[in-house]
Amino acid sequence: MSHRGLRTTCCRLSFPARPSHLGPCLAAPALAPQHLCPSSRLTPEATNTSTSGYRLALGLTLLRLALAPIVLAVSTATAAGPVIATVLAVGFLSDVFDGVVARHHGVATPGLRRLDSTVDTVFYLAIAYAVFRLHPAPVRALAWPIGIVLAGEALNYVAAYLVFKRGAGYHAWSAKVWGALLFAALLVLLASGSSALLPLALVAGIIAQADTLAITLVLPDWQSDVPSAWHAVRMRRDLRRRRTVERDARQVIP
Repeated sequence: MSHRGLRTTCCRLSFPARPSHLGPCLAAPALAPQHLCPSSRLTPEATNTSTSGYRLALGLTLLRLALAPIVLAVSTATAAGPVIATVLAVGFLSDVFDGVVARHHGVATPGLRRLDSTVDTVFYLAIAYAVFRLHPAPVRALAWPIGIVLAGEALNYVAAYLVFKRGAGYHAWSAKVWGALLFAALLVLLASGSSALLPLALVAGIIAQADTLAITLVLPDWQSDVPSAWHAVRMRRDLRRRRTVERDARQVIP
């Protein structure tokens, strides 16, 4: 293969350059999906739209953070179950639509995704505390699986900081399934006192924690929005292939 052919091959295998029209995108890793940071050639109108979308997505995320102390305060009141169930529904909807808004406006930056994951943890820990105060019996009956999920959450934070020096924000499919089941289980428990869905949600939580840990251990560089550990394996394999081609090119091209 000629020198020009090798250069062409390397260029085709290179990952897209990181755009810089949004501040948080500057920190995006080279492996970040291109849709996270749109092209820098934007009109003023498009820039204003992106800024408004970013603020709206950020506001929806911070809404859950603001709801957490309200949940803690209301949990001590009489007949708090329906009120906390309503707050849970509002928080869940904000969790759904902050991502929808961010993706629609092209502002789903890694920083915003990490903040979303952290706020989710704070919000649902507050909900868990309220559930324990209002319905201690079913919580005690499921102490072991609850403990495994909480230990997995802590382990994943520690592992992500040790490996990448930042928190995990993968938003994997398993985590989304767990979030939906946990929402349904807690909503039913708070509204009616039934814990029938809670064991299923905890099983999904254990699977999600294991999937998140596997992603952290396999992923070559930090990245948001990794659907599963299998996708992390593919990313690692593609990175090795790319580095091999680039190393061979450097050896041939003077």
